[in-house]
Amino acid sequence: MGRKWTTKDQEEFLTGWGPRYKQASEKKNYMFFWDDLFSAWFIVFPKAVAADVVNIAPELWSPEQQETAQKGILQRKAQLRDWFRNHMRPDCRVDSPGYIRKLVKLHEQKNTGKRSRKATEMYSARFYQGSDTQKTVQKRLRDEAPRDSARELIQETKAEKSSRRMKIYGAEIMAAWKGATEEQTSEVLVALDESRMRRMSEEDNDPMPDDQQEGLRRLPRLMDVAAKEMHDVSGWYFTILSGGRGAAGVVQTASFHLGQTRNGVDFEHAYSDFNEVVMKPWTSFVRNLCGESGAQVPASEGSTLEHVPNQGSVGPPSPSSRSPIPRPPIPQEGLVGNGHRTPQMAQPEGGTDGTARTPTPTPPSGDGSENVSPRHSEGEVAQAEPQASNSPPPENAPSSTSGGREDGPVRAEPQLPHSSSPPPARSPPPENTNDRRRSPSHDATVEHNMTLRASQGLRPDSWLQQALKRLRATEGPDWREAVDLWEGIERNQLEKAQPEGTKQRFSTVNRPPQIARWFAYGRNFTTDPDISDIAQYEQELLTWWAYLQPEWRTSTDPLPLPLYHTPEGQNWSVLKVTGSNGLLIVMMAFAWWGKAVGLSPLWLTATADLKHTLKALANLCEETGSVPRRSTIKERRGAGTNIGKENSTLAGRRRKQAEAAPLARVSSKRRKQADPPTVPPTRVTRSSAVHKVDDGTVDGLGTNAIEESTISQYYLTTGLTVEA
Repeated sequence: MGRKWTTKDQEEFLTGWGPRYKQASEKKNYMFFWDDLFSAWFIVFPKAVAADVVNIAPELWSPEQQETAQKGILQRKAQLRDWFRNHMRPDCRVDSPGYIRKLVKLHEQKNTGKRSRKATEMYSARFYQGSDTQKTVQKRLRDEAPRDSARELIQETKAEKSSRRMKIYGAEIMAAWKGATEEQTSEVLVALDESRMRRMSEEDNDPMPDDQQEGLRRLPRLMDVAAKEMHDVSGWYFTILSGGRGAAGVVQTASFHLGQTRNGVDFEHAYSDFNEVVMKPWTSFVRNLCGESGAQVPASEGSTLEHVPNQGSVGPPSPSSRSPIPRPPIPQEGLVGNGHRTPQMAQPEGGTDGTARTPTPTPPSGDGSENVSPRHSEGEVAQAEPQASNSPPPENAPSSTSGGREDGPVRAEPQLPHSSSPPPARSPPPENTNDRRRSPSHDATVEHNMTLRASQGLRPDSWLQQALKRLRATEGPDWREAVDLWEGIERNQLEKAQPEGTKQRFSTVNRPPQIARWFAYGRNFTTDPDISDIAQYEQELLTWWAYLQPEWRTSTDPLPLPLYHTPEGQNWSVLKVTGSNGLLIVMMAFAWWGKAVGLSPLWLTATADLKHTLKALANLCEETGSVPRRSTIKERRGAGTNIGKENSTLAGRRRKQAEAAPLARVSSKRRKQADPPTVPPTRVTRSSAVHKVDDGTVDGLGTNAIEESTISQYYLTTGLTVEA
């Protein structure tokens, strides 16, 4: 749509003729409508005439003056027709079934065809209507119509006739532009310059207030149609969050839900913490975008806000606004509605639309912290979420806004140390004698056979290049650095004439079955294995990753302990497995997970632990100059030790850890007596907030055994709360 040519009064006049245009559109008869419209228009808004003929009666005008006036009238009539076709045609209304497809098509045209107008286009816009060129085009269109041998007209389709018209029009307008007078050429060139400058200035300007208010009025219906269209195409269900300033400057947020359970419950009511965990941080985020990062909502206001059934949740207005917060009615529990819920935006002050229903405000919090908490979808295994006490710090976490962002105020917490009590020993996984996948000997044989078939014919650097291409296709703040660290470890082995890397392989105990399927299909780096149950895959992958760790990093939590400095007498040899059968498998498994879930808090936390682990391995490789020899079982457990079935299982390892726990508690007790804490012991739990964690100790190992970045002041994307 071109530049707006109507004034506010003219817009109101034309809008009043909308119902009559729709009636004419339904009857497919516009003749009487256009005649009546043109007569009324030129009475209310007479066409301006040139200054030299203002005081001369029209019947005394010269032929040139009459032609100029007639041309202006024809141009105005064409503009009026275009206005109604653009604003009142059925396929431009948001309740049209094909609206989304047309909207996407217009968006593609806007992105691909955004350019300045050509000289011929500007010439046509100014001199084509009522000119000899237009008459020539119409004459050629009639005379050159296709005919049969009997000179009878052949019926053309609309597309064929339009194509023939455009060819004739293009040829005639080009000829007319070449034969244009100097005055016409000068006028066209000046108009082109003005058009370029105007387009550049419009790109930097905000939307017009009237246009923005009209868009807000149509937004609920647009969200409803968009969600239905996307559901029809993909079969998915959607929750849409939106927010911004209304016409009166009030910051509001809204949520829209498409999809209900069998009991008629949508996501907002199925998730009891929806307002606290979803809408509250979203409202804070929108206020940051709107320049109200310091605004806080009093807790007293939040207690008066409730839900309205079958409407989208609309957040409360900003405290900077003086408009009162509405008090919607109390919802009726168990109310079964349609499969979607249409949000109703709150009518801003001074609005003209009186048909909007009462919005559903989102209860604000008493503080201004932006709380984000990872939540499991229905059917997910809650144990897959790592505990906060073992979460490494994700560095360079992506900002929620583009550019520099001022985060909301974070609630100050006293500096409390970590709990010094050791973690309880984790019970071993249940043994299933009927499941052959849990048999280490069977898994080792299967993996060996599949690995031999999959790795045949791959050059040392071939699989590395293919893997890097796939791994770098996954996004993540810590993930890219982890990939670079892994690449450095592998290339270090290639440079030291170890093209196959180490000869060891990781254990298959607790390993996700997708890895075996990836082996069976020839290690295809371009196609990921199918992950039907993401929650189960997360749990299996984190369990396997924890099982691969050295004993001094094991924990009862899904993620290993955040220890990245090697304790005295310990090493990383169990993890330093390179080559096509080593750390590559771990990297690919994490990449599949990241592609399936996106930038979820759990994936970000796990990749942060992976990055720090690879950094420790890379530093060890640089210090030693080669891959450390993997210690034997006797060396790890002591010469002369009875190596039985019990000690070789996970249960034996956990039992030994439980037996060693009293020693750690004694060491912790001595340290407490020497240096008593100034605050009571703490308990670290997971929450939705983002808080600081200060110095402390873990399991009696002391601060020197812990990576400095894990106990210094850092922020976790998944969030930690330190409670006394």
